[in-house]
Amino acid sequence: MTRTAHLTRDHDIKSRCVAYGAQVPSLKPAIKGTRISVALVLECLAAGMTAEEISTEYEGFPPECVPEVLTFASAQANRPVDPSDVAA
Repeated sequence: MTRTAHLTRDHDIKSRCVAYGAQVPSLKPAIKGTRISVALVLECLAAGMTAEEISTEYEGFPPECVPEVLTFASAQANRPVDPSDVAA
């Protein structure tokens, strides 16, 4: 088993930081106990912000959740695409 497969399977079983699906009213993945979306955290990281800067800017964001946010994003990016979801 590869490290990625191991992380993906473990992430699907239990998540300390990320809530998704029916757990979140917007149905968009978010940081548990907050309205901070995973997408927002990824955008902040892509813009060069550190975990501590994100935590300062967005109250309630635990900086120790960054690795799990990245693992979640990686798992989503590695999921097979359903051909019916792709625009022709």
